[in-house]
Amino acid sequence: MANDYDTKKSKFKKDLEQIKKDFSELKEAGGEQFERDAKDFQDNAREFYDNFKDEASDKIEEVKNKIPKYQQEVQDQIEKAGDEVSSAIRKKPVEALAIAGLVGLVAGIVLGKKN
Repeated sequence: MANDYDTKKSKFKKDLEQIKKDFSELKEAGGEQFERDAKDFQDNAREFYDNFKDEASDKIEEVKNKIPKYQQEVQDQIEKAGDEVSSAIRKKPVEALAIAGLVGLVAGIVLGKKN
């Protein structure tokens, strides 16, 4: 496997050197046109980056603004569930006590078997 890695690494280095050589030759042959093309490419890349950065910032801000809303919704649902459990316990305290006892018994048996 190391031999395969070394072979690929060596080929990659040769390819990179060839790219550098080709780039230099293109730059020499292109002269002013190459300079204009390179500037256009740089401007396009910068514009793409700026647009991406702006869109990403907008999305991040959108998510940040939604967090408190969802946090409040979750808190409301938890409170509602708690109220429903409390209400059920008040309506049927004997059944609630029996269920709690049964859950405790099952948990004790399960945990007792592990020890």
